[in-house]
Amino acid sequence: MAEKEPVIEEKEVHGEELINLIVARLWKHLEVYLNQEEIKEKVMAATDNFVELRKVKLWDPMVLLQAKVLKRPWHLNPADESIVFEFEADFKNIEVLLADAKVGIPFGLEVSFRCTIRVTLNHLTSDFLPLYEAVTMYFTEDPKLHFNFLDAGNVLDMPGLKGKLNSITRDTMNSLLVYPNRLAFKMNRDVELSRYQFPLPIGLLRVQVAQIEKLSDNHEAFGTPDFFYRLSCVYGRFKSEVVESKTKEGDTEWKQTVDILVTEPDLEYLKIKVYEEDVVSDDFAGEVFVQDLRNTIALPSAEKNESGKDDSSLTKFRLKGDKTGEATIFLDYISFNEKLMGEDVVPIKTILDSVPLSNQFFVNCYITKVETNELAKEDEREGRSFVFYCLEDDAQIKDFKSFSVDKKGVYKVPMVTRVLLKSMPAKLNFAFSTDKEELKESQMAKFSLDTNDLDRDNFAKRQLREFVVEGVGTISMTLQVATLQNGMGK
Repeated sequence: MAEKEPVIEEKEVHGEELINLIVARLWKHLEVYLNQEEIKEKVMAATDNFVELRKVKLWDPMVLLQAKVLKRPWHLNPADESIVFEFEADFKNIEVLLADAKVGIPFGLEVSFRCTIRVTLNHLTSDFLPLYEAVTMYFTEDPKLHFNFLDAGNVLDMPGLKGKLNSITRDTMNSLLVYPNRLAFKMNRDVELSRYQFPLPIGLLRVQVAQIEKLSDNHEAFGTPDFFYRLSCVYGRFKSEVVESKTKEGDTEWKQTVDILVTEPDLEYLKIKVYEEDVVSDDFAGEVFVQDLRNTIALPSAEKNESGKDDSSLTKFRLKGDKTGEATIFLDYISFNEKLMGEDVVPIKTILDSVPLSNQFFVNCYITKVETNELAKEDEREGRSFVFYCLEDDAQIKDFKSFSVDKKGVYKVPMVTRVLLKSMPAKLNFAFSTDKEELKESQMAKFSLDTNDLDRDNFAKRQLREFVVEGVGTISMTLQVATLQNGMGK
């Protein structure tokens, strides 16, 4: 008797329903991917070897709530045509089996969250299928995360531990998937993945918190109060010097400028919190929060006056917090490629020329290949994380990324470090370190780059160098240099 052929159900679907159907078919393959050794190593590195990932089980497929195609973001070169999608999605019933990496105590988590995902098909090409060079994916902001303990984990369901695990879970997810971090997959073996996993900054925003004034009250009983501010962005934090106010009302001035790299301005923010210094504990005074930098780094050409300065109200911000007042914040945006900005806008420039510039050069460094490696073989631990440094980096906000070494002692590439310099030294010295806080001679592999033959006038030019490093092997590096001059990147 002939075997009956399976019945294939036909259903007409459109739009978001079609994408949800595709996701449902791919879901089991995503589960297999998340259980690969490479992902487990990344979780170990992201948690500083505190948590071991044992298994991920995806029960319910992601549900797409909303989808849209974006206009070309500024960070994508017009010559490299790309397609950018943004999805709002729900993830439910994700089971994660973990263990304490030190003592091996297992515990399970049931995770659900809602997030916005940005997916880019990078650099459309006619040279090979599927007609684009790489896919990148990341969450545009911290997902709304909820989780519960499962099985043996219920025994450990204590407020303190739950808070610690919540923090570790968020930090791990942030280090892998939340902007500015991202997953990147190349579609051809000859594609250089570093340019997509670590996209080039489009420019630099120079910030000067010039003064605060008109505070509503005064907690200082004797004399004038002392103030400082903390500036934060997606790449890190900076603390200003402490300055004595000129009046009892708290009128305070600073001369410092802080340089912030900008890559995707619509996803980046600027937060400035002002504090009154106190012997016992510093008192929060107020904050300024700019959620989207697009309108902060550029202005319509018509708003510029004849001197090249702008007359906008962007320099004045209301302080919100315990004390109400006004903050004057001057901003200069230095574009590394003015062609990306368009003809109808110009970079904002409000910082006075008399204020000293923070830095004069920006150097973008990618390690794209490491051939042979003996560095990690003497270490008894199974794999570890490294940080790639430039010792001359003058950046006030340092963007330290961890890079993993696998169990065989082989570096995971690409690696990137971004360097801001007040002046260009004769040599740039680089180091690998296992310690994020302190560089220890015994844990460093070092090499130097002669800067005399670097092209400093063409940021688009990719300059290739190779180094033979003792205990590591041959390192291939790509560099790009921008000269920050007269408010313009060359």
